[in-house]
Amino acid sequence: MEDLILRLLAKSPADRPETAVAVAVQLQRIIAAGVQPAPQEPLPDAAAGQQAGIWGRFVGRRDEMEQLKAALEAMLSGHGSLVMVVGEPGIGKSRLAREFTVYASLRGAQVLTGHCYEGEITVPYLPFVEALRQYVRGRSDAALLSELGSGAPEVAKLVSEVRERFPDIPEAPPLEGEAERLRLFDSVTRFVCSVSTSEPVVLFLDDVHWADKPSLLLLQYLARNVRSDRVLVLAAYRDVELDRTHPLSEVLASLRRERLFERVLLRGLPAGDVFAMISAIGQQSASPEQPVTSEFAQAIYRETEGNPFFVEEVLKHLVEEGKIYREGGQWVRDASVEDLGIPEGVREVLGRRLSRLSEPCNRMLSLASTMSGGFSFDVLLAVSGEEEAQLLDLLDEALQALVIRERSGAGSGIYEFNHALMRQTLYAELNTPRRVRLHRQVGEAMERVHAANLEPHLTDLAHSVRSRSLPMKRPPSSSTSPCKRTNSRAGRTSRSAANYSLPSARRTTRPAIATRRRRCFCAHRTSRGSWATQCGWPVRRSAMGDLLGPRTGHPTNRSSTCWRKP
Repeated sequence: MEDLILRLLAKSPADRPETAVAVAVQLQRIIAAGVQPAPQEPLPDAAAGQQAGIWGRFVGRRDEMEQLKAALEAMLSGHGSLVMVVGEPGIGKSRLAREFTVYASLRGAQVLTGHCYEGEITVPYLPFVEALRQYVRGRSDAALLSELGSGAPEVAKLVSEVRERFPDIPEAPPLEGEAERLRLFDSVTRFVCSVSTSEPVVLFLDDVHWADKPSLLLLQYLARNVRSDRVLVLAAYRDVELDRTHPLSEVLASLRRERLFERVLLRGLPAGDVFAMISAIGQQSASPEQPVTSEFAQAIYRETEGNPFFVEEVLKHLVEEGKIYREGGQWVRDASVEDLGIPEGVREVLGRRLSRLSEPCNRMLSLASTMSGGFSFDVLLAVSGEEEAQLLDLLDEALQALVIRERSGAGSGIYEFNHALMRQTLYAELNTPRRVRLHRQVGEAMERVHAANLEPHLTDLAHSVRSRSLPMKRPPSSSTSPCKRTNSRAGRTSRSAANYSLPSARRTTRPAIATRRRRCFCAHRTSRGSWATQCGWPVRRSAMGDLLGPRTGHPTNRSSTCWRKP
């Protein structure tokens, strides 16, 4: 116990227990054994990486945790409430709730936990059955019978252990219709509130987007009737799973009108927290002596957009493939994170989301995945072959599922995937001939749709031209920084154009855009210096002039160069 206390008081974060869960486990071991636990030996790098890749260290979420702690303090003062933790799969809802419930337990609260499960067949009120059964099994007969009160027959319908322990409980007289359900709801609520008179209660219900309608109605009833009791109901759900026809949407609308719940919204971790998370994985500290390069952390952050589950899965995938390893207390990588592919765990999560969409919507999204810089309705319409009204419906379906979003800026008309890995997952499912065909169709459609003002779209067009000549395993990546994207547009366009052969370029580059490409190449030649220096290829003059047309005295003809592999 002294060792644990000293570790908790340690000044350096490296010397403290990693999580509140770890503290609880240590305390349980001390209580069970009655002796001081043996100190843990530090793990070797490989084993530590595997263990930390599974468990990880809880990082970030300071504001969200403070929000939950404030709700707990209000509950301890007799003001019960419902708090909903909301976010996409893998964003850390359950992990945040676990850390909070350990904290609540240390504050003296009785924590009851119930889960909802995906599937068409489920037991009514299953999350409440799990939570109440957990409590019933740990109570003495006398205390439990007192807390059940007159609602014992109804609670016994949910938790069979109640009737097993008290077979003399009388059957409740039958009621008609909603009166029967109301009596059940009232009995469960009074039981929970009765428990809270001796110790405050935190009731955590996980994945309520999978809950059956009766469970959601009971949750709603609880929220209405615990406001004067020491009861905090904590529920977690995926906002990406909901549409307006979902049972939870209706319940949330009612709760929102009555202002009966507080919402804790989780989005991706910021870059600094991702850096701390990567630093903690595979080592016992995130100290400066064991650093993670900012370049590596930024690559992971760009790839995962701060989703903690995706961060861990990508790191584990890199380790399993032998693409990264630890050397001198630091992660070292042998390959680009972006070139590795999608980890299986991430594919499963994203695949489940896509499988809930209609087949036409998935086809539209597969087409959109070939456009790296976002996609417009007009280009989709030109390529997809769908009727205008039908395509609008498909866009609405994807928007409501939070798979895509409209780019910021009122009425921009440009859509993009909510997550880069979603786009990459769709793109990876396309076979090579289909990719080439779609890139060709997209390029031709862009030239038609944007013929009057093509220059802003040269980057995307260059990607399509390159990709239909050199099919890739992954979609061309796009910069996440608007400023960087703007400043290097000409350079990226020229580099993309140089990746395919001159004969191919003559066939695929229309005369109408030759002037614009000359300007683009010339601007890049002036502002960024030698293209070849950046790519590490030898150069030869006059080749670009052959591509762009006759020598007419245009400045480009005097300075044009082109890459050529040795």
